[in-house]
Formats: sequence, C-alpha cells, structure tokens
Amino acid sequence: MLRSKKQKFAALLVILLLQEPVVKARKRFWVKNWLLERDTLSHMTLVRKLRESAKDDLKNYLRMDDMCFYKLLDLVKPYISKKNTVMRKAISPEERLVVTLRYLATGRGLEDLKFSAVISPQAQKLANTFIKRPIYLRISKRQLSDASWPVLKNHHSHKMFKEATTRTDR
Repeated sequence: MLRSKKQKFAALLVILLLQEPVVKARKRFWVKNWLLERDTLSHMTLVRKLRESAKDDLKNYLRMDDMCFYKLLDLVKPYISKKNTVMRKAISPEERLVVTLRYLATGRGLEDLKFSAVISPQAQKLANTFIKRPIYLRISKRQLSDASWPVLKNHHSHKMFKEATTRTDR
C-alpha cells in the first residue's frame, strides 16, 4: 500500500511537471488609448474652429447660435460640472453640453457619437442623463412672454428639445 501511494505521488508529480504552465491573461486596460487623446481628437477642436471662423456652420452644428449656447451653458454649468481627479481629467461642462446637443439634434446613438466626441458611451449616457433634466428644469422656470411663444413653438430646436426631454430614457 505504501508503495502504491509513492507511485501515485510520483505519477502525479510527473503529470504536473509535464503540463504547460498556465499563462495568465494580460490585464485589460482601464481606458482605451484613443480616448486619452480627447483634447486633440475630439469634435471640440471643430467647434473651436467654427466659433472662430464660421458662425453659420457653428449654428448649424449646435442647432443654436453661440450666444444661446453660452446662456444655456451658464444655466446648467453648476449642475453638470465635475472635478478633475488624480486618475483622469474630467469632461468639461462645455463638452458635455455639446455632446448632449449633438445627441438631441442628430439622433445618433451613443456608440456612434463616441468616435466624434472621443468620450466613452458610458460617460455620454451619464452626461446626457444629467444634462437634460437641469436644462428642462432651468428653462421651464423662466417665464416666457406671450409674444415669444409663437417664435419658440415653430423653432426646429424647440421641437426636438421638447421631444427629447419627454423621452423615457432619463
């Protein structure tokens, strides 16, 4: 009996030695490299160029003029600002708002927008969720005169915004 235990142990030892070592899978990266280059690859470069030279194209891109964009940004900035951390640079309120406006204006999916915005779909979803509500709340509190309603009612951006804020994906 003792001999068979030794034989079993030796056989097990031979099997273990002949087995190929298990190669650990390389750890996946936390952030894709191209997402780290948001400053250079993002659509914000285009927005800055349009702001400098082609105001009409910027208005077409954002579906609102520069003044309206900055008024809207001032209204929602306190609600959508994030702080930089040691791990990552936060997405600026301006970038968050531009991504949300492009999402609302074009109807493109988050997976599609990630390439032009250079922002992950997860961050975009959070941005869109956190921005639409403050926009709606801040604008709905403002009293509009009777004279301004016909203008807003027929404005294309107003229709799209109203439709987007009533979606159930909040």
